[in-house]
Amino acid sequence: MISLAIRPVPIYRKQADFIDVREKIAGFVGGRGCGKTWIGAYRVQREARHGDPWMAISPDAGVVHETTYPTFIEVAKETGCYMRSVGSPYPRVWWRTHDDGIADIVFRSAEVPKKLRGPSKAGIWIDEASVCNEEAFTIALATLRHRGKMGPCLMTLTPKGRAHWTFEAFYEEVDDRQIGTDGCSADGVVWIQGKAYRPRKNSRLIHARTSDNPFLPPEFYDVIAGRYSSTLAAQELEGNFIDIAGIMFRREWFMFAEFAPRDARRIRYWDRAATPGGGDYSAGVLVAMDDKGLIYIEDVVRGQWSYHDRNSVMMQTAERDSRKYGGEVVIFTEQEGGSSGTEVSQQVVRMLAGHPVFVDIVSGQASRKIDGQKLPGEAKVIRALPLAGQAEAGNVRIVKGRWNGDFLDEICAFPEFTNDDQVDGATGAYNKLSKGAFTYSGTAEKTKIEAQSERFGAGFALQKVRDRRARR
Repeated sequence: MISLAIRPVPIYRKQADFIDVREKIAGFVGGRGCGKTWIGAYRVQREARHGDPWMAISPDAGVVHETTYPTFIEVAKETGCYMRSVGSPYPRVWWRTHDDGIADIVFRSAEVPKKLRGPSKAGIWIDEASVCNEEAFTIALATLRHRGKMGPCLMTLTPKGRAHWTFEAFYEEVDDRQIGTDGCSADGVVWIQGKAYRPRKNSRLIHARTSDNPFLPPEFYDVIAGRYSSTLAAQELEGNFIDIAGIMFRREWFMFAEFAPRDARRIRYWDRAATPGGGDYSAGVLVAMDDKGLIYIEDVVRGQWSYHDRNSVMMQTAERDSRKYGGEVVIFTEQEGGSSGTEVSQQVVRMLAGHPVFVDIVSGQASRKIDGQKLPGEAKVIRALPLAGQAEAGNVRIVKGRWNGDFLDEICAFPEFTNDDQVDGATGAYNKLSKGAFTYSGTAEKTKIEAQSERFGAGFALQKVRDRRARR
């Protein structure tokens, strides 16, 4: 057999440090774009030996298929060790190892942690670990018993706060008053947000910043930083464990669904950009609620459009929703204060005549300025609270679609991120659904319809819906 060495590829210093970690639980934490998934895949391929079965775990099936699995294949091909792969029943890759053998890795979702139980593994890799729940980590850790040996647990992650399980997996708090006394030395103690911590036994975490990665486009850091508050940038770009009190949604709260039930009430809520093409987005979010109270974020239509293009998209979306759901999708469009907002809302309602369309007049502080960035204001935060409560309780589902990644990125950074159009659309729709306003059940039976406003032809549009339903 011809001796094989994995083809060398360029890595930077912090990635090399992660390769060299020998502790059983090894982590690479850093800002966005610092190459976490890439180096995780690379280390697995370097570390495995002939006959080793590995397991990679990602937060959900979307991350498996869009990030972890394809990145692993990309790295294997770049290093010249790739052999073959299959996509079902679970994605799996085979590659040649340093000792002239063959290893394989199976890619699993952490959505149902108990399904991770099973055969012993030579090693595990948890990608985007801070988005997985702790149960997935503890169950997967117990699979590290291949051939009577405990292999490594690798984790690649963007940091969350100090209360998150990923932080506690690597650090334990030290009473700073005891440092230097009673045999407690200062060796290895790190200070994080004013508190002393010591690395846990058998674990080590390598920390990298976005700016540490020399392979990124030169404008990447500045473009991303321009959308974050300084607090969020410290977490998402500097890779620090920051306790952000304002963060309201966590990715692990959302479960994925293939589709929303037909028997549900639906609202498409539009948040329109104030300055089309000027960096702001318009978004129409379709939200469904079934008779059990489960909420489904079903679809997002979003873009930076001119007034004319935006109106065309809104009309096309209304017609598509109507065809799919028989005219049962109720449309709301947000109107902020001022005469110009009223005029534009009137135009939208007239344009969508024939569809059940209403105006939602909102008030309160819509934005705030922090470190020169325009961020969502108190009023938007208050309107988001009910949906956040439902998400934390496990009552919100995300219907799988190409828009999922952008939506989750935005809602999980709210309200420390400049973009909030999808959050406004989702929370606006949920708040209307929770009050039972203007909606049908999704069957031939008409449910509660409350004519809350006669403005802008809303009563006429509602009567047309009633007439259409009566003829069935």
